[in-house]
Amino acid sequence: MSAKQNQVGQVKSRIPSRGVKPDFPATDFEIRQASWLAEIDRINQALRIALNQEFTKTKLLQSGTEPVGSSSEELGLVLKNDLAKWTKLIKEKNITAE
Repeated sequence: MSAKQNQVGQVKSRIPSRGVKPDFPATDFEIRQASWLAEIDRINQALRIALNQEFTKTKLLQSGTEPVGSSSEELGLVLKNDLAKWTKLIKEKNITAE
């Protein structure tokens, strides 16, 4: 048992800027996952706002990058489609790693 774990399997989580969070069961992944997903959504929202600003769009376009702000679901769909496209091409052309 770790120093942060007590006799009943509880873990104390500390984030210095936010103080001590309540104890939660060490196996309670859902609580921790929900917290991380909320942070990811918050960052995604901030990035979408930044990508919609003219200055940011202009600089990215000048560098050859097309700014696209989307949700995590939309990104997941793009990645799924890209994986299918490239997998098909690799199989058709019998491409292998050296």
